[in-house]
Parts: sequence; C-alpha cells; structure tokens
Amino acid sequence: MNRSLPLNLTILAGAGLMALIVVVASMQGYGVVAPALPVAAAGGLLVFVHPFYGMLFITFFVQLDALLRIFPTTSSLTPEKIVTAVALAGVIVMGFKGAKKLRWGHTEPLVQLAVMFGLTLMVSFMFIKDMEFGLWSLRKYVSLLGMLYLMIRVVKNFSQVRILLLAVIISTGISSAMVVSDYVTGSHLVGGSHAATVASYQGVSRSAGGSDYNPTTAATMNLAGTMLALILFLRRKEWRLVTGPTIVVGTVAIILSFARSAAVVYVLLVIWLFWKFRRHRYLPVAVAVGIMVVIVAVPFVPTEYWDRLMTLVQDWDQDKSIMARISYNTIGLQLLFKHPLLGIGPGQFQYYYADPIYRFMPSQRLFINRQLHNMYLEVGTETGLIGMFLFVAMIVLGAICLNRVRHRGPTQQIRDWAEAFHYSYLGFMAVSLFMPNEYNKYVWIFISLAVAFERAVLGRGKKDEAPPEPATAAAPERTGP
Repeated sequence: MNRSLPLNLTILAGAGLMALIVVVASMQGYGVVAPALPVAAAGGLLVFVHPFYGMLFITFFVQLDALLRIFPTTSSLTPEKIVTAVALAGVIVMGFKGAKKLRWGHTEPLVQLAVMFGLTLMVSFMFIKDMEFGLWSLRKYVSLLGMLYLMIRVVKNFSQVRILLLAVIISTGISSAMVVSDYVTGSHLVGGSHAATVASYQGVSRSAGGSDYNPTTAATMNLAGTMLALILFLRRKEWRLVTGPTIVVGTVAIILSFARSAAVVYVLLVIWLFWKFRRHRYLPVAVAVGIMVVIVAVPFVPTEYWDRLMTLVQDWDQDKSIMARISYNTIGLQLLFKHPLLGIGPGQFQYYYADPIYRFMPSQRLFINRQLHNMYLEVGTETGLIGMFLFVAMIVLGAICLNRVRHRGPTQQIRDWAEAFHYSYLGFMAVSLFMPNEYNKYVWIFISLAVAFERAVLGRGKKDEAPPEPATAAAPERTGP
C-alpha cells in the first residue's frame, strides 16, 4: 500500500495539472481546443521518453499536414516543429543515461555529411542579399537536419522501419482519397494554405489532398507512397488489404492532381517494374490484366488531363509553366557559374529570380519570387558545388544502404521491404529533378530512414528481430532481380 502512495499522488497531481491547463486555456479564449491541451501535454511527455513516436507522428503527417492546421499555429511554431524539438530534447537527455562515448550516438557518416552540409549553409549565409529569404531557408534546414539526426538515433530495428513505411503508405491512401473527393465535389475538404487551394487547370480546381503543399508537390509525395505500396503488393501477400487500395486510389489521385512531372516518373517506374519482373511466370497474365484495366479506365480520365499531358509534346512556347521551368534552370546555371564554390546563400534564388536583369528570359512571367524547380540545381545554386556535393552524397548513401539491404538482408521479409523502399526512394529522388523538394520532409526522412534501415539489420553486428520465414513462402516470387 505504501508503494502505491507515490504513484497515486503522481496521478492526482497530473490530473490536477491537466484540469488547470483546461481552465487557464478557456480563460485565455482557447475554449474550443482547451480539452485537447492535456492530451497534447501527455503526448509530449510520451515523445520525450520515447522519441520514436515523435518520428512516427512527423512521418505520418507529412502528407496530412493540413489536418494539423485545424488548430491555431504560426509558421514558426507548428506541431511538427514542436514534436521535433521535444523528441530531440528527449534523445539528448536520455543519451546521458548511457555510455559517455555514445551520448551523441554512434559515429555515422550520414550525420557527418549532414554536419558538413550545415556548416556550408552557415558559411554561404554570409553571401545573402535578402535577409528574410535567408532566415526562412535556414530555419527550415535546421529543422530538417534535426529530423535526420533524430531518425538515425531512434530507429533501432526492422519493426520500427516497417511501422514508419506503413505510415507513409496509409497517409498516402488517406491523402489520395481526399484528392478524389475534392475532384468529385469541386471543393477542398482540408487545406488552408494559398498554395494548396488556388491551383487550377482549364477551370478545374486542383487538389493537394490532405497536404498544405501545392498540388504538384503533393503529387510527388503521393507517388512515393504509391510506388512503395506497389512493390509490397507484389511481394508481400499479408499487406495487400492495405497496399492494394492505396495503389488504386494513389494512381487515380496522381491523374486528378494534373501533375505532369509525377505522371512522367510514374510511367518510367512502371516500365522499370516490368523490367524487374521480366522473368516472372505470371508476367504475361499481369500484362493482359494491365491492358484491360487501362482500356476500361481511359474513358473515365478527364479530357483536361489529356490536354495537360499533350503540352509536353506540343509547342513549349505556348506553355507558361514549361517556359518558366526552362528559365528557372537557365538562371540557376548562370548563378552557379558565377558563384561556384559556396553559392549565393540559402533561400536566395527567389531574390535573384525576381531581379529585372532576367526580364528577357523566355518565361512570360512577372517579377515575382519563385523557387528553382530542380532540387539538385537549387541546392547547388544556393550552397555552391560544395553544398551540392554533400547533399547528393547523402542521397547516394541512402540509396547504397537500401541496395545492400535488398540484396543481403537476413530474411526474405526484410529484403522485400528494402526493395519496395528502394523503388520508392529512387522514384521520389528522380521526380525531385522537377521540383524544389529540398525543404520537403520526405527527402530527409527517406535519406535517414534508408541509412537507419541498413544499420538496424546489417550494421554494427546487430541481429534482426524479424522471425525467419520458410523458404517456400516467397520462392515463387523471387524471379525478379
């Protein structure tokens, strides 16, 4: 009985504190969200003690961040940033309970590259022309680098990797369903940002689903989740109730988003998929079924979507979007040649792009601030060849780690998940050639999760936690590379 007294007192104190939070919040005019504050406080404590749940929260809401904007926030204090800060604090504090030499984690090449990239950002910041854009960019990078470090620290086993990848698939399915619903109803279920709600094509409103990004960026994230589900559907029977619907609704959502870059990469990935399974005994059946599905589905595709795709092969001079992208890359290359070592400074492309000296660029644009729609070139333009090399090195390291796991993973289950992630990873990094995705959370989550995956199942002598599977369970499907 005496032992339970401290516990009972703790529970009473906690309940009293939560009640006090509700009362104070109500008095301050937050009566609607006041009951949720104690829950948020309890969640914060959970994230502090178990930072993995913080990374799960962030990963799940990357495509559903518009749902988080239902609660009052500011651009500098969003739920994702709060969770990142709490999880980071938890990792640091809990780290002091372990061995001194491991307080900051194992020596990790990815973290070393990230630190060098961060230092490059700081140095290139000295060359900025616009302080507002520079600080905006720097704040985003600091938050993203923090997420990368957290992922490396908190992901310890295959089960955690699988949970995070399932979060990507499920959130893709939910966001894609919202895209379809928005198209059918002609409205927006969620999404309060200007970028997520203003886009349209030939009078048809374009939806970003559950995302507060613009529809084209949302489509690139949808592509990543759909491709992840596609390989898992083919390799892992036990997850088909989740992956099957995600593939269908994800594919429809990519079409209804009217995003050309995502559609082009989607087709290329499907071609690669046929090559991967070229020796599979059921390939002819799959091809026949695929042709039938296409024949049935084509009449239901909006005519406006075909018109948008045809702009890729028609006179580009008549397409403002394509001409703008040509201008982005042209200006970016010119700036990179002028400032090759450390670039023009983080966030500064937007400042230079609006400069009247580029008024003769063939983009038919007003002098407005825009990002360079090429992740790799924008990083190179703003941080120079040094920053570009470090950034690309991190992406390549993630791809190498996934390639190792898909070939040398200790179980067939692990190899299948690694193959699916590898497929999705390369697809997302490829579509980033057409988008300014360096501030997209998926880039940094995918890089760090890929490295953590390899370290969890192959690195430092760790043994995987997943049970071995019978050789016959997946043998018929092992005809692909």
